[in-house]
Amino acid sequence: EMLEGRRSQFIEELRATGSTRTTATGQVDAAIDRWVWYAGWADKITQVTGTANPVSGPFFNFSTPEPTGVIGVIAPD
Repeated sequence: EMLEGRRSQFIEELRATGSTRTTATGQVDAAIDRWVWYAGWADKITQVTGTANPVSGPFFNFSTPEPTGVIGVIAPD
């Protein structure tokens, strides 16, 4: 909602860099849509990817994805 409230400001800032109004509007709208989409998944990813695993015994076994740290990859050209 805050991004959509400042939509016209972002469009004008892109136009100051040389973009046309239609291009700037498209880029800002796409960026806002991406933010909303990814923010919407932040609290739903556990329900979608986590499961109750079948086990033989009087207990439950659940799988939930959790962040474990930062991973970096250094690859040659």
